[in-house]
Amino acid sequence: MLGFMAVGNGDFVAFDLSVPADPPVVYLSHDGGDGHGYSLGDNFMDFMDRWSKIGCVGCEDWQLIPFMDSPVSGILPDSDNAKLWRSWPKVEL
Repeated sequence: MLGFMAVGNGDFVAFDLSVPADPPVVYLSHDGGDGHGYSLGDNFMDFMDRWSKIGCVGCEDWQLIPFMDSPVSGILPDSDNAKLWRSWPKVEL
C-alpha cells in the first residue's frame, strides 16, 4: 500500500501496490474503522472520476461509504444516495 492522500484523522487513501501495473485505490483506516480496505476505484483515474461525480465529498470512510454498495463496489456515482446528494438545493445567482 502507498498512501497518497492523508484523510486528517490518521487514515489514508492509498494505492494497492499488490496490483503493480495500474493499482486500485483503497481506503486505509489507522484503527480498523468500518471502511478499512474498501475499494474506492479501479485505478487513480477511475477513483477521481467517481469521486468528482459525487462532488469530492470528504475523504473519511463515513463520508464515502454511503456512496458504495459493498467493500468492493467502489464509489457509485449513479447510486440512489449520489442522486439524492446531487439533487439538494442549489444556490441561484
